[in-house]
Amino acid sequence: MEKVEQKYTNRSVTHPVTQDPGITDQHGRSFNYLRIAVNEKCNLRCIYCMPEKGISFEPQDKLLTRKEVIRVIQVVAKLGVNKIRFTGGEPLLRKDLVELVSGAAETPGIDSLNLTTNGV
Repeated sequence: MEKVEQKYTNRSVTHPVTQDPGITDQHGRSFNYLRIAVNEKCNLRCIYCMPEKGISFEPQDKLLTRKEVIRVIQVVAKLGVNKIRFTGGEPLLRKDLVELVSGAAETPGIDSLNLTTNGV
């Protein structure tokens, strides 16, 4: 993660955050949000996230751990991201979702947390 910080953080501590564009794309547009898919599981089989064929899922041990997800949030918060949306599959099926949300809420700079769910 330090390599990510070094590659994308080019900010001097003497510059106010308002002068730093943070994360920008090739067209100079800045981003202040991050969508995090916390799993690939879903308790429904709608075509939105689970077509009948052509989708292979990552093994659970290949997904980011809670500590890794929170670290990513901390890094992007330093780059100007202040909004996080947890998605999935169905994020409510992740056993440590409450801890993930708590970790995000405790991260300085994060002021908006959202969840995309199927409601079941």
